[in-house]
Amino acid sequence: MGKLGFLLNGVLVSGIVTVLFLGSEGVAAPILNADQNAGETQAQLTALESEVATTPAPENVVKLAGAYLDRDQPGLAQAALDRLPVEQADPSLLHARSRVSLAQGRGEEALAFSRSALAACEHPGSSCQGGLYARVLQQSVALEAMNAAGVQDPAAEPERARVAMAGATRQVRLVAEH
Repeated sequence: MGKLGFLLNGVLVSGIVTVLFLGSEGVAAPILNADQNAGETQAQLTALESEVATTPAPENVVKLAGAYLDRDQPGLAQAALDRLPVEQADPSLLHARSRVSLAQGRGEEALAFSRSALAACEHPGSSCQGGLYARVLQQSVALEAMNAAGVQDPAAEPERARVAMAGATRQVRLVAEH
């Protein structure tokens, strides 16, 4: 029993030390960088570009803009989105426009697009899927926090943006006591 107790004590202590160093929470999902298309090869990007050239449907344009954003090329993403009318109220398109605006340092415009995307998702009969709604909602909260902190371009003011994001993503846990 002595060796088993010693072993269990070691496991318990190592678990506590791990929680102290790593924290009890998992890693938060990225708010501003949706890495859905990360890791695409050049051939896949070329295929996306060809598809948008032949069929400029919103879902194709959004995929291409996301691929450009993942490669840190917001100008190309903007050019892809400019193929479609700005008035189009497709939630995924509005979310992509918000991401591009933020990547180009236009925080207020990004917030406006994000609010429009959120309204489009919340409209009765919307085709907005749960994953998109969650990303739009998460980005809207983050952009609201950055706007309240006066951050227009997170790349120009990374420390203020980080503080605003930390406040926006803070979670409150309620514990019921009996």
